[in-house]
Amino acid sequence: MNRTRPIIIYPWHPEHLNHKNPLIIEDLLEMHLSKQICAQKCKQMIGNLSQNGLESRYRKHLGGALWELKDRTSDGGARVYFLHGTENRFFIVTTQQRKLGISTSPRNT
Repeated sequence: MNRTRPIIIYPWHPEHLNHKNPLIIEDLLEMHLSKQICAQKCKQMIGNLSQNGLESRYRKHLGGALWELKDRTSDGGARVYFLHGTENRFFIVTTQQRKLGISTSPRNT
């Protein structure tokens, strides 16, 4: 089977096209300041998605094109939400930390 390497795409928010970084990078930078373990886990899971595509051990299908990467960390649960496009392309949407049943996200968009 000829498997193409997954392509990770980091989109900009349509209302923030003038920002220096894509949305997910801004989220991870902001998260890194206060939630380092969760931010590191998100980066690790995105790297795993880049290597393994939908065979990633962290992936969970939420319906349609929407998927998430999720894992537990010592400071809560790390989540990365992404869309699965055609030709093994993955559009990273946002990150999230879940802690003690409370969901927090660095951005309210």
